[in-house]
Amino acid sequence: QLPVRNLEDKAVLFRYYYSQFPRWRLWLRHGFNMMFFGFGSKKGLLESFVEFLDDGTPDGAGEVVVVNGFSPHLSVKEIL
Repeated sequence: QLPVRNLEDKAVLFRYYYSQFPRWRLWLRHGFNMMFFGFGSKKGLLESFVEFLDDGTPDGAGEVVVVNGFSPHLSVKEIL
């Protein structure tokens, strides 16, 4: 188990990103794509975003497909 570093800094960033979820949803609804990159895993953040989208309301996301693409052999053909 790796040590957890900068826990408070990560919490501040996550709260900021969480506050951006409505904006991200708007961008997706208007046909924009989003790309997340940089050091560290984005999995937890994106899982939280999916939960935000799938809130069960008529304004919710509808169907959401999650693909964990950790394998270098994963291709679009295999996903479809």
